[in-house]
Amino acid sequence: AAQAAQAGSAARDRAVRLAILASALNAAVDRGAPYAPELNAVKPLAPPNALAALEPFAASGLPSADALTRELSDLLPRLQQTGGTGETGSILDKLQANASRLVRIRPVTEQPGDDPRAVLARIEVKAAQSDIAGALAEAGKLAPEQRAAAEPWMRKAQARMAAVEASRRLADESLAAVANIPQ
Repeated sequence: AAQAAQAGSAARDRAVRLAILASALNAAVDRGAPYAPELNAVKPLAPPNALAALEPFAASGLPSADALTRELSDLLPRLQQTGGTGETGSILDKLQANASRLVRIRPVTEQPGDDPRAVLARIEVKAAQSDIAGALAEAGKLAPEQRAAAEPWMRKAQARMAAVEASRRLADESLAAVANIPQ
């Protein structure tokens, strides 16, 4: 009986330590700060593969949503020039296309449809709202040549979202495990 009580106490201690360390890791991830010490402290207690998405950013911290939004906003003009938006036709069409390079008037609301201009307009709206997940979903609808230009940003955004999700999931599950420990 004493051995069972000691084993129960050790399991409780491990669960509580994991919950505390996972919460500290999650807080560091949310701040965007480097979190290598927190990650290293959690590793021996965490389930296998629970931390894989967090590894790449441990030394530098996650790129912030604001930084990803700025990067996407800087990328948009290049995406607009890359395939899918070129015009062919009469001289009037060519003059209009050249004039549109000088002055661009685009609606600030989301446009329906999956043509390249509508997709880019929705990406621009999502970027202005710092909606990384929404912009990433829309970027998946880009024409192949535009998608290729956006791929580095998309990988970075996906990695950030996966790391945030892994951190939150570990913190939530470890706290739930502590709450379910019999007294």
